[in-house]
Amino acid sequence: MTALCTLNPVSVLAEEDDFSDTEYWNNLCSREGELTEEQKKSCQAYMDYMATKNQELESEIAMTEARKQEIAANIANYQVQIDGFNAQIAGIQGIIEDLNMQIKAIEEQITDINRRIEENRKAAEEKENQIEQLKIKVGDRMEEQQKTMRFYQFLDVLFGAQSFDAFIRLANGLNAIYSKDHYSLTTLNDSVVELNRLKEGLLEDQKEVEAMEAELEEGRAVVAAQQASLVATRSQLEAVKAQYNAELKHADNEILAAKDAIAANRDRIGNISSAINATPKPVETPDSASSDSGNSGESGSGDSSGGSSDSGSSSAPNPAPASGGENPYWGGWSNCTWGAWQLVHDTLGISLPGWGMAGNWLNDAAASGYATGSTPRVNSIAVYSWHVAFVTAVNGDQVYIKEGNYLGHYNERWVPASGSNYTGQTCLGYIYL
Repeated sequence: MTALCTLNPVSVLAEEDDFSDTEYWNNLCSREGELTEEQKKSCQAYMDYMATKNQELESEIAMTEARKQEIAANIANYQVQIDGFNAQIAGIQGIIEDLNMQIKAIEEQITDINRRIEENRKAAEEKENQIEQLKIKVGDRMEEQQKTMRFYQFLDVLFGAQSFDAFIRLANGLNAIYSKDHYSLTTLNDSVVELNRLKEGLLEDQKEVEAMEAELEEGRAVVAAQQASLVATRSQLEAVKAQYNAELKHADNEILAAKDAIAANRDRIGNISSAINATPKPVETPDSASSDSGNSGESGSGDSSGGSSDSGSSSAPNPAPASGGENPYWGGWSNCTWGAWQLVHDTLGISLPGWGMAGNWLNDAAASGYATGSTPRVNSIAVYSWHVAFVTAVNGDQVYIKEGNYLGHYNERWVPASGSNYTGQTCLGYIYL
């Protein structure tokens, strides 16, 4: 069974895709005095990458500033249109006020006409009563004459007169009766004519009122429609203007974020430049063949070099594996399990079994009969969450490890015994050899 460690990337290339994990590169390239020559080259490429990103951000800022000017011009244009609609709406409001004054005047006219209509209606009712009374009076009179007189009776009366004077008197009396009846009939006819005139006047007045009311309603409807249309259009313009204002605010936020990113990148470039140009820290490489085999279990008892707690690392050229033994893992020094197995074999002559993934080594070793524990010892194997390394020296809470898979290469360095600061991995324990 083979296994790969995931503690560090297995290769470094100065290409953009390799710098996507900026947190990793920022942490790596800020280690003053700890960078190897190869790491310095990679970090220089990372600085170039960030400088290019800054240029891109500057271009984005320039484009956003241009877009802001365009947005501001659109906002100003829409504001001009909104102001125009506000002026029209104010004008229509004046029209409405004038129309309301006209409506009030017409309503007064309608009230006056209705009053006249009511007066004429009452006059017509009185006239109808008069006509009915005249009709009754004339009818009674004619009925009475028809009962008491016929045409021949008139002749009898006239020609029965004893003298001419009597004849004249009789004729005048009959004429007076006829004249009175004729007056009554004439009055009746005139009353009917007057009644008809009043009714015609009432109809004309009523038509005039209805026409005026219809005209007012039409005027109201037209003005209300114009006002509603202007208000709706103004609302649409204000909505578009609000959208442009939101875009303008978003553009400001984009510019602010880009400027912050540029400033942060410049700070990182400065830190990386200082780290690259810093004098490397001296790294103490203990003798792996220490007189103390580490079996005492005391922290630091097997330190043959008196190595300090300096956590600096040293990437040595990949050593060629010694002859003999068949490594059950693959990948060479880019694989931590291959490296740990090979280091144990070349240093102690022990051919370890295949224990699978790095994080499983502690349990699998115990199952294979190897002693394990939490105390670091010389010539033990440190087991981390996703990594294994060969311990060649112990100094207090520091251990000196040899390993594979550090940026894809063989490496030596001092690291914390607990592993808590070891790129975030916890040390699960040690396998004693």
